[in-house]
Amino acid sequence: MIKWDLFQGCKGWFNMHKSINMIHHINKMKTKNHMIISIHAEKAFDKIQHPFKIETLKKIAIEGKYLKIIKPILAVTNPQLISLSVDKN
Repeated sequence: MIKWDLFQGCKGWFNMHKSINMIHHINKMKTKNHMIISIHAEKAFDKIQHPFKIETLKKIAIEGKYLKIIKPILAVTNPQLISLSVDKN
């Protein structure tokens, strides 16, 4: 499940409440194959090129399945909250 810009334009407290609800829902699920990645890098990384961000992640040992998940998130101009189903195999 991927939801791009799920809470864009909402107040901070509303985003936090929705995030907590999503975490609570995932914790109650029997299959624990979800993760939440929250990145708010709207201004911080605007001027840094995408390949540089990916190479930096590789240098700190973020690779394989997790790098494949993070790449499209960094490519979006305004990612805020994305829920992903991850196959643990």
